[in-house]
Amino acid sequence: MQTQQVKLSKLNIDKRFTEIRPVNEFFVSTYRQNYRHGADMPPPIVDKEDYRVISGNHRVTAALKEFGEDHKIAVILKKYDSERERLKEFAQENTRHGNAMDGITRHRMILAMLQEGTPDEEVASIFNRPVKWVETLRERGVAVTEKIGGKEINTIKPAKRGLEPEQPINPKDYRIHLKEDRGVHVVTLVSQLNRWLHNGWVRETPENIGALTILKQNLDVFLKKAKKAA
Repeated sequence: MQTQQVKLSKLNIDKRFTEIRPVNEFFVSTYRQNYRHGADMPPPIVDKEDYRVISGNHRVTAALKEFGEDHKIAVILKKYDSERERLKEFAQENTRHGNAMDGITRHRMILAMLQEGTPDEEVASIFNRPVKWVETLRERGVAVTEKIGGKEINTIKPAKRGLEPEQPINPKDYRIHLKEDRGVHVVTLVSQLNRWLHNGWVRETPENIGALTILKQNLDVFLKKAKKAA
């Protein structure tokens, strides 16, 4: 491990890492002010082999916006033997600094580590949680079929509670799931709707009748398929 002054233009922000933890413009703005006022910022950690930023995407982005590509900053150069080691460092650094991760970011990070073969016990230790917590997050992952390098690859991504497709889903449906679904199990959803219908709490409006008609059609297909498979 060594510290070196490097031009910002030489540093590579890894899309895989920023997909796991997107760059937050609020943090970037704060760091820009810190750089502007001469604050002593911790040097980013950079892969010695390809100058990929392992820890410090917000700092590098802030420095780029504040100073431009020709500016030099101090970085810590480290050598890694595998992607698993890089992800481990990435996770450790993100759990240590003051900008806390939200739940889905943490889930994305853990699933990425598990896919690289990191043992459950090691992941649990990094996040200071029980192993059972890691196992639960793995079970809540959903396969998403993506085209990477011209090939269809199933990647495991975090899903809200209740989603349990038998087949991989496409990226568009996954984005809709994240945006619109409430993270409620099927039994809970159905129990509430049954109770409302039983108590007469659903008005006979065209919108409700239309939605319930579509629901009945989908239920007929689902139950027919389930009965056939039984």
